Amino acid sequence: MPFTRSFRFAALLEGSSLLFLMLVAVPLKHLMGMASVSSTAGLVHGVCFLAYVWAVTDDLLVNHRGNWWPLLAVFCALVPFGTFALLWWQRAVSARLRQPPQR
Repeated sequence: MPFTRSFRFAALLEGSSLLFLMLVAVPLKHLMGMASVSSTAGLVHGVCFLAYVWAVTDDLLVNHRGNWWPLLAVFCALVPFGTFALLWWQRAVSARLRQPPQR
């Protein structure tokens, strides 16, 4: 079953904000002393994470996924590139399910 549109959007936002926070904002804070960038990026990332959790819940209710689904989705949000990997995995599984069986 494909993810809902809101989940895909929230996953891309969450993954992008985490990467920005880790690859840009935190190094600027520690290397250049620009703490305000990290604070602002952290706030934006927190809002994106809450939107992601809401989208996971919405997708769970719409698609009736198993009990493992919320745990996997939240774990992927904690790992850099995790939400992108989750979206890639779902796309690969959906493409495999759409193909006719081989003889």
